[in-house]
Amino acid sequence: MKEMKVFCEHCRIESECVVYSCELTGTIRGVDYKYKGKEAICKKCGRLVFVPEINDENLDSLYSVYRKANNIVSLEDVRSIPKKYNIGKKPLSLLLGWGEQTLSRYMDGDVPSKHNSEVLKELAINPISYLDLLEANKEKISAVVYEKSKKAADALIREDVIRKENRLCTCCMEVHDVPIVRIKDSIVFKGVPVEFYVNCYYCELADEYYESQDMLSENDIAMKDAYRKKLGLLTTTDIHAIRSKYGISQSDLCVLLGWGGKTITRYEGHQVQDNAHDSILKKLDSDPEWFIELLEKAKPLLNADSYERYYSTATKLLTLVGFTV
Repeated sequence: MKEMKVFCEHCRIESECVVYSCELTGTIRGVDYKYKGKEAICKKCGRLVFVPEINDENLDSLYSVYRKANNIVSLEDVRSIPKKYNIGKKPLSLLLGWGEQTLSRYMDGDVPSKHNSEVLKELAINPISYLDLLEANKEKISAVVYEKSKKAADALIREDVIRKENRLCTCCMEVHDVPIVRIKDSIVFKGVPVEFYVNCYYCELADEYYESQDMLSENDIAMKDAYRKKLGLLTTTDIHAIRSKYGISQSDLCVLLGWGGKTITRYEGHQVQDNAHDSILKKLDSDPEWFIELLEKAKPLLNADSYERYYSTATKLLTLVGFTV
């Protein structure tokens, strides 16, 4: 709460007002949205006073909620793109094939269409996509603007260098120091847009990116873990952590749960679990007592030493959460 002096349209004089933070409701395209805003109340008449600055702040808050609810690119991301790639609003609009003032309107707060929003979101996170756009449309902008922007995009891509390896580069077929870089990527997987980081080699001689077989495998898991997170599912790391907590092998956990012998191996790798199996694993994570019940039923199918080890670990976990066996 703060006070300010403004013109009260009810009292017709300049008056002291108190500004409160509150929850407000606004309507956009026929849909109501609740958002955190502010209101100014005249201390003299006790009525609501219109303050242009507060109104602008409230509109920004409302449209921010609208963008999040409809998965529209944020205003901050839109405004970051020209600066990130060292390019003006007008030439960037030309690269995108939009009207010259389109990007300016978006940067002033206009809400982009769903299609344009997806384009902007991709550019905000992926310098490689921007470079593709730049190369495909460079004839639409001046050579000077092109060179400056390409330099900025190249720097963004190469700034996250994990390490360099002196190796035969399969891109240029020369032996040289090849950087391994970590870059942000995005894809639509099973109808769901996901963002994730990938590791790849970057050949500076050919200005190309490529992946080894191991990288392809690791990056596929990174993508599927991003998908899992978006759907509220356990990641491969989460599933491995549950197993590690009980000290149980992949195959023995499958025995306990009555699943196929390779199910956990697949879930800790490239296969995304379904909701039913995910719920079972989450229950197992939070309920050592249930683990012990399953362990007792599966005892005839387990190695005696393994059974004793799993039982000992689970009972210690029960003690930690306040239960006794």
